Formats: sequence, C-alpha cells, structure tokens
Amino acid sequence: MTRDHRWTRRAALGFLGAGFGLAAISTDAATRVHSDRAVELTTTTDSTALLPLEEESPFTPISRQNPSTVIYTILASESDTEYTFSELSVTVTDVLDSSGTSITTEAVETSLDETGSGDYAVTLACADSAGGFSGEYYVTLALVADTESFSVDATRTTGEAVSITCPIDYGNANNYSDDAAGEAARPGDAATGTVVGSQNVNNGDNRSSADLKGSGGNGLYVGFKLPPVPSATTYALEIEASKTTGNLIAYLVDGSGDRVIFVDENGTELSSEFVLKNRNRPFEFTVEPENDISNSELFLIFEGGTSGQNASKLEGFSFEPSE
Repeated sequence: MTRDHRWTRRAALGFLGAGFGLAAISTDAATRVHSDRAVELTTTTDSTALLPLEEESPFTPISRQNPSTVIYTILASESDTEYTFSELSVTVTDVLDSSGTSITTEAVETSLDETGSGDYAVTLACADSAGGFSGEYYVTLALVADTESFSVDATRTTGEAVSITCPIDYGNANNYSDDAAGEAARPGDAATGTVVGSQNVNNGDNRSSADLKGSGGNGLYVGFKLPPVPSATTYALEIEASKTTGNLIAYLVDGSGDRVIFVDENGTELSSEFVLKNRNRPFEFTVEPENDISNSELFLIFEGGTSGQNASKLEGFSFEPSE
C-alpha cells in the first residue's frame, strides 16, 4: 500500500467515538493510537474507524473440497485515514466449541491476502498439523497492525461458528505406522509390514488405494491415526478395501494400546475384531458410558498374514457417530 498520511488528533478522537475502546496519546512527533491487549476489536465498516473490519458470515464451511474460507476483510481502503503498514499480522489464539471450551490452536491457521484494492482478506484454513479435526467452532484471532502514526494490538472472536473439517493426511508419515516410513507414535507392539501409497488413503477420488503388505513371516501389523470423535452411544466404522488377503482383520485401540470395548444393543460384549472379506459395509457398535471414547486418541489397526507378494488394497475408512 502507498498510504503515508499521519493520523490527526481529530481523527483519533473520532475513532474513539466509534466505540473501539482504543486509547489515543499525544507526543511531540504525532498522535499515536494503541489498544490494550484486553480490549476486543469491534467489527465495523464505519469510515471513521482506523481499521474497518467486516465479518464475512455466514462462513463457507472448510472441508476437503473447500480447504479455506475468508472470515474477515480488513477494509483499509474505506478508512478516512491513509497510512503505510510496517507490520500487519493475524494469528489464531483460540478455537472454542459451542460450550466455550478451548479445543486447540494448532488445527487451523490464518493468512492475509491483499485483494488488489488495498483491502486484506483474512483467510482461515486447515493447518498441515491438523491431524483430523471436525465440528463447529468459534475462532479467536489476534490482530497486530503498526504504521508510523498508530499501532493496534487486539483480539476478535467470530460472531458465528465456523464449520471446520480437516481430514487427516495419510501421506504424512506421522499419521500412520509401519516398519518403513510410517512414524505415528501409536501404542503397542512395533509395526510389521508396510503401507505403500499411504497418500491414497481417504484421498477422495474413490479410485486410488494403498497396498498393505506383510513382512515375511511376521505378517502385517500396521495402524492409522483416527480423528477424535464426539460423545455418542453408537458409532459406525466403515472400511473400503477392494481386496483383502491373509484373513485381514481391523480393530480399534486407544492411546494406551487397549482395544476399544463395545457391545450390542442389549449390552452384550462383542468381538473387538472386524473381519474384512472384500466387503464395504459399516460396522456399527455401542460404547457404554464407562468406556467413553469421545475426544480420545484412537488408532485403527490392520492385522493379517498377508505377504508382500499378495497385498491387501485399502481405499479408505471412516469412523463417526451413527446417531
């Protein structure tokens, strides 16, 4: 931007009148404006505002098909004041669920993109480290802006929740485990066998697959991180495997390495293993309250006697409440 007019005392007082709660102080050089960190930045498109901020709600949901969404626009071009930014940054400081509970700050990230008119779009997207994240969330941002005549350091929480679904990238070695590249820190015995083409798991094209290959006489024992799930009574695990060999089975373990225990509708404990026989169907099961798995660390384990010459083919899987 090529804005270099200083902010006058009159403009500063007008800005205060707009209700932003920012303080104006006078020096011999110029009037400067700064904000208390405890003050929340108000959204407005008033031209007397120093940094008019417009919320772009209702927000476009973030998903595999739409990996980012604009949540605010900084309408610098609509301000009565002209200036040059020496710093302009936005960072995520909190992500809250509907109850106001902080969930994480690592699943999403922001970027600033100049729109061509001197304004800036504040874009929210899944971070590379999201590792599986889905729900409706309120996002708190910290805005820092510095010019030669004023500075702003304030926070803003979205007025409406943002629908965010960040699928796990199984092309990332930290999200699966095998005895080759996979480095997911899952519990239990060391992995055996390999996952070839892990990036094809849940990639959304319904055509590509990963090969699950056993390791000589040790067979196959590999695992995939699962996204956290909300609290529910009944869950469904669906596995898409176009080819299975070596009596392939799948089961869930928690962060301690214990198999997830589930029951039928009558409370009778069921087998923890799902036998895969080239069928793509959901396995539904009930979890009793004392075995609540909501927001827990979970892994999907594949085990079998398959060899490297006769691999199983895995297209993808999902695990979510079925209610």
